Amino acid sequence: MHSRHFINAESRECTLHASFDFVIGEIGKAEALAIQTALYLANIAGAHLYVVHLSSRQGLDIVRAARRTGMRFTVETTTPYLGINSSDPNGFLAKMVPPVRTPEHQAALWEGLREGSINTVGTDNTSRARATKKPEAGLHGSRPGLPALGTHLPALLHYGRMRGVPLEVLIERATRSPALVYGIYPQKGTIAVGSDADLVIVDLEQERVVCAEDLQGMSDFSPFEGKRLRGWPVATIKGGKIVARDGKIVSKANGRYLPRKSGPAPQLEWFASAQT
Repeated sequence: MHSRHFINAESRECTLHASFDFVIGEIGKAEALAIQTALYLANIAGAHLYVVHLSSRQGLDIVRAARRTGMRFTVETTTPYLGINSSDPNGFLAKMVPPVRTPEHQAALWEGLREGSINTVGTDNTSRARATKKPEAGLHGSRPGLPALGTHLPALLHYGRMRGVPLEVLIERATRSPALVYGIYPQKGTIAVGSDADLVIVDLEQERVVCAEDLQGMSDFSPFEGKRLRGWPVATIKGGKIVARDGKIVSKANGRYLPRKSGPAPQLEWFASAQT
């Protein structure tokens, strides 16, 4: 049975209400307070803070206010927060921490991405199976964590287009900006002579319905299960060699660990937007 059928007609309404209860139980104010506290401590320590998984309007408000005071830090969100909200029919298959929130928060995140308050888009991929996810166990029994790697690029392209975000902004946040943050640019994050030949070729018009079985991962579900997304990779090139084509892996794994030198944070481009 395909994983898209995990909720039957009788349990769907109950699951959606319980999922919404999870969102209400962790309102955005808690996230805002956590970010504010972390920023305060990072400022004392002189550290570069990397805020991960921004999910709320209140958290974004803290980010904007801190940037106005001249604080220098980096903010990330993920494609599940940008593409899924609390009314999603997949219910607890989309359970994560922080939770996916109401459409109002989602709209705020897209505003933050467009304006540059959100600097990177990550995956936060957790390759787990439905058996350990336990969506049928409800609010307290289901587990957080979900697979997002296989839908990362299609979700970003699809929902970014719906929100009118320029393609170059989407790609910048997903490729060059993370490489800058982690000190591996220009080896990664750009197309240039001397950079690693890691490329993806995308058909921006290709539409596919998400099915976990097609994503080439170990998970048997996807939080985007059953959704029609527009814009899919048709070829992936790693180190100059094609490793995936038309959704199928066609080569052996050839990844490697990239060590990073310790030292002070780089002078990132978005630091310049902070008022001094």
